[in-house]
Amino acid sequence: EGDYLEAKARVLTGNGQYAEAIEYWNKSIDIDAYSLMAWLQLSQCQYHVGKVAESLQSAIYADAIHPNLPEAYLAMGNCYFALGDNDAAENAFKKYLEIVPYEIQGEVLLASVLFAMEKYEEAEEHINEAIFGLESEHDDLDGSVPEIVRIDVYRQAAYIAAAQKKSKDAMFYADRLEMCGVSESKGLLLRGGIMLEMQDLKGAYEYFVQALQKTDNDPQTYIKIGCMYVDASVYEIGYQLLSNVSTILADCGAEMNSGWERLAYAARQTDHKKEYIDALAKAIETNPVDTMTIFSCYFPKELPMKEWVKWESDKLKNSNI
Repeated sequence: EGDYLEAKARVLTGNGQYAEAIEYWNKSIDIDAYSLMAWLQLSQCQYHVGKVAESLQSAIYADAIHPNLPEAYLAMGNCYFALGDNDAAENAFKKYLEIVPYEIQGEVLLASVLFAMEKYEEAEEHINEAIFGLESEHDDLDGSVPEIVRIDVYRQAAYIAAAQKKSKDAMFYADRLEMCGVSESKGLLLRGGIMLEMQDLKGAYEYFVQALQKTDNDPQTYIKIGCMYVDASVYEIGYQLLSNVSTILADCGAEMNSGWERLAYAARQTDHKKEYIDALAKAIETNPVDTMTIFSCYFPKELPMKEWVKWESDKLKNSNI
């Protein structure tokens, strides 16, 4: 029975059916409570469905079974970051890098946390280690490194440079990204994001217009731009862009499949209360991880994410009485 449960859980996890996989990993753990793989896989599945506090606990159990396991610290770091505990996330990722020195993913994740904490110089040190690893251990120009890895490294490097007003360095990383074969539109979006980070709204707008032209005004490009405005705290523009796209798609019988968490946050910041509640519900459904990262500080820690919409709706109703 244990082998069947594990095999079923593996298949469901591999297919991205995380909610269903959780049931089988739990049953597998009931049979063997010391199964390291089961705890790690359970943690991964819980994380992907937004059960971040439970995911953290599963990772802690995995570490108790096998101390100093790098995968456990990677999971813990991601969970702490999603829960808004940046100090703990920083410590977890640093512990991960003690076990697996200079590993690219760890360096990027640690740089992301340090960037969020506005520790830009330290973030720069770690993103430079990631770049060194990317360019020395792999030929990042021949397509052997997944595009998402290259994008993460150079995008993070560009934003860290921009936050320190190093505009030439930031644009160099955008150039480097394009040299790796990333589409021109993605390069233009990154350049626009750099301008936003440097509070140059006019410069950002010019790059975004070019990106839209390159993608024939694809709705996904509008969504990406709207999210970038929200991330740069330009909430009204971000709200208008994302709200308009969702309305246009709905009128065409389609639905926005990403960006709801940013629309919810922008609506909250600009006091569009109904839109905030509606977008928050969609965000929980479509992107629970980013939704947890953005909104965890606004809700009681013991409140499950699935109850956030009702809790927030009741709070808004009471505020209007």
